[in-house]
Amino acid sequence: MASKMCANHPKAPATTQCHQCKKDLCKSCVMVTPSGTFCSSECSILYRETKVQSGREGKKTSAGKKMVLVLLLLLVGAAVAVHLTAKGSPYDVIGKLMSR
Repeated sequence: MASKMCANHPKAPATTQCHQCKKDLCKSCVMVTPSGTFCSSECSILYRETKVQSGREGKKTSAGKKMVLVLLLLLVGAAVAVHLTAKGSPYDVIGKLMSR
């Protein structure tokens, strides 16, 4: 099996790939960042922009919105249950609010 060679230095063996453009890179060409390894700052920036636009970071927000919605539905459901079971009692907040 032939080993891969660097895209910029054909005689140097590749040690990794650019996370964005998938070029094979030798150890002298690689740019290491917290987001991964890249061949250039342009690829690093493009990778981060693509990651944000693809919604990978937006999923956290979406999950948070779903959680808030579920909690609100549970709260409303609990209030309706108290209203139905406690009509006329001091705990019937909905009945008190509706009678004003």
